[in-house]
Amino acid sequence: MERKLATVDKILALSPIPDADAIEVAKVRGWDVVVKKGEFEVGDLCVYCEIDSVLPPAPWSEFLASRNYRIRTVKLRKQVSQGIVFSLSILPEEGGETPGFWAVGEDVTDLLGVSLYVPPAAKVPGAEVRGSFPGFIPKTDEERVQNIPWRAFNRNWSMPWTATEKLDGTSVTVYRNQGNVGVCSRNLELKLDAEVPGQAVRVVRDCGVLDWLMDGGLSMYPNIALQGELCGPGVQGNKYRLESLRWFIFGAFDIDRQCRIPLFEGSELDTALCAAELDRVPRVFIGEQMNNLTEDRFVASLVELASGVSIVGNNSKLPREGLVIRHEDPDTWFSFKVLNPDFLLKYE
Repeated sequence: MERKLATVDKILALSPIPDADAIEVAKVRGWDVVVKKGEFEVGDLCVYCEIDSVLPPAPWSEFLASRNYRIRTVKLRKQVSQGIVFSLSILPEEGGETPGFWAVGEDVTDLLGVSLYVPPAAKVPGAEVRGSFPGFIPKTDEERVQNIPWRAFNRNWSMPWTATEKLDGTSVTVYRNQGNVGVCSRNLELKLDAEVPGQAVRVVRDCGVLDWLMDGGLSMYPNIALQGELCGPGVQGNKYRLESLRWFIFGAFDIDRQCRIPLFEGSELDTALCAAELDRVPRVFIGEQMNNLTEDRFVASLVELASGVSIVGNNSKLPREGLVIRHEDPDTWFSFKVLNPDFLLKYE
């Protein structure tokens, strides 16, 4: 599903910013957005554009020309602002799913010509391509909690869940299916038999996961995909200051059943990966705090939990990118990510 970058939304709340006379904070879904004071009232409909949006050159966006029309996380008067809000006046007078009326949630991305910012590709060093990403495995991605705050809050948090550190690398998937193994980047399958194998292929070979899968190391899941983040020299600037490339597993997928596989501590798969001495993304233990979050501060509390420094590698001052939180019931799987504003402000 394509990401909705620009939507019709509602101003849910307005709050003052200390020592700021001209601006205030608007709450849109779970996002905090700095707006001009007096421009909106609680309950007003608006157009909200997410961070990572690139706006088209237009009279209503001209003030962003010096920023190449890109929407980033910013901090104004010590207030983090994520996204941008416009009045409905930038939309056609006659529009909406009901002609003449705009409703909360309507996607106006294409109507306004908004596009997704695509950073320089996170390259898998030395990779040679075999073909497209396999259709029997889902690609890796998580929704930001600010886009689904009510769905996230209303989960049963007594169910098995995990909170893991989100790593800033490049996605690499390893699979075994019908007696064959493969290695994939985020969008492509890589050659295993290249004359000079790419570094991603060499890393997963060196850690033994390909042989382990072929030898039946996961007999309970004969056809499985393991998904992880490749970090280290040559990847995203090696923020973690790792001495060599490492692959950190963050998820697994049962190809036969077409469902996610639990990886919480003590699960069957977790025990097997631990015994095989395979790297996994670090778990962040936030204990009973998930059960004590209140609705009015649900997103803000999660952002606070996502803050802090990374526990990977040798950079003790590196803010972690964030958290990925998952309910790990295969039948009612639910997950989302919470990004750390300190990381976004420094590296976005």
